Amino acid sequence: MSGLSSAATLRCQAVVRHNRPVSTGLIRLDLELERPTAFLPGQFAMVNLPGRRAFTFGRPFSILAVDGPVLSLLYRVVGGGTR
Repeated sequence: MSGLSSAATLRCQAVVRHNRPVSTGLIRLDLELERPTAFLPGQFAMVNLPGRRAFTFGRPFSILAVDGPVLSLLYRVVGGGTR
């Protein structure tokens, strides 16, 4: 697979700042990370939520935007883990 590279894994804790609908069935989740970081187009964030059975294993979320330490994710409500 020419032209593809593997990105380093970043593990950090975050605080939920906003979790609000932006359209029918689409939710924007804003997370404040421990430190600012950069992401590339097409990357996903694997999200784990301690204490939530539906999130025992990480789930991939589409990265919408990054503004300093705030990472914005966009997701569709499709099951128990996204409600």
